[in-house]
Amino acid sequence: MLALMAALAQELRSLKRSLQAQEAFAQGPCRIFNARFGPTPVLMVQSGMGRDHAERALDLLLARQRIGPLLSIGFAGGLAESIDCGHVVLCSSFRCEQDSGAPVYDADSRLLSLAQRAFGSERAIRTGRCLTVARPIAGPILRQRAAQAFEADVADMESYWLARLAARHHIPFLGVRAITDTGHLELSPFDRGVEPDGRIALAALIPALLRRPWQVSRGVAILRRITRAGEALANSVARLLPSLAGPEAP
Repeated sequence: MLALMAALAQELRSLKRSLQAQEAFAQGPCRIFNARFGPTPVLMVQSGMGRDHAERALDLLLARQRIGPLLSIGFAGGLAESIDCGHVVLCSSFRCEQDSGAPVYDADSRLLSLAQRAFGSERAIRTGRCLTVARPIAGPILRQRAAQAFEADVADMESYWLARLAARHHIPFLGVRAITDTGHLELSPFDRGVEPDGRIALAALIPALLRRPWQVSRGVAILRRITRAGEALANSVARLLPSLAGPEAP
């Protein structure tokens, strides 16, 4: 069964509406939803942010249901200069920032090929390499260093760990990430402003904004980019579903 896995409710909101998702299971930040694309059943999972939540949610899912293929969907930061806010990136490989010696995992070649064919040569859809990090990379200098050190195009917080588990269980895997920010944009203090379940971390944000109230406008701009990325993500995944639910899907 096709499974779509995202960290945050914001990353699934539009898809849940269009696929008429119904919650089937909840434990901590993890939520599992039953949905349908036409006659095809689809599982949707909200895991919570970061490695621990992603791995725990996938373990819970696999204990309940045999799945495949698996898509890691959601937001990401752009590292490559060619990638802009609102672009959607089909992740071809996955590396880990925390351990430079860890293996690199590749996306399933058939899934990646199906996705590339579905979008053709659209300029807003890119193929790139994903770096999974422990926390958002907040500043332009740090992003440039990460891009060079790991030869990465985008950064997220979950895909590497999901790719590793998918490889262990022989599940075809692909990452689809919508870009909310790029290498030249500064995120601080909003990189510390989200709880693992997606709620706003007011205890961290309010003191920072009281010290620097002019940064409120930066937060408004970030919210606008998140809205734009959410729309691009939902539209892209919806366009992928016919291919992924078809006979050519692994």
